Amino acid sequence: MPDILGSGVYVGASAEVGRVSDRFDNFPSPGTLWSGSVYMGADTFLGPAYIGLGAAPAGNWSLYLLLGAP
Repeated sequence: MPDILGSGVYVGASAEVGRVSDRFDNFPSPGTLWSGSVYMGADTFLGPAYIGLGAAPAGNWSLYLLLGAP
């Protein structure tokens, strides 16, 4: 990257799985749940920048945006 923009770009992906059982509220347990995400980060002149997109069953989506130190 040009020096004015920063010093590095990073990309990645994740996959998660979890199992829900024996709920204390007596609702049905959904069983195994799957989700995943893709993301990109950069070391910019403004500080670290991060953007990501996550997806899970039943059309649940998340968008993440971070600029600067958390």
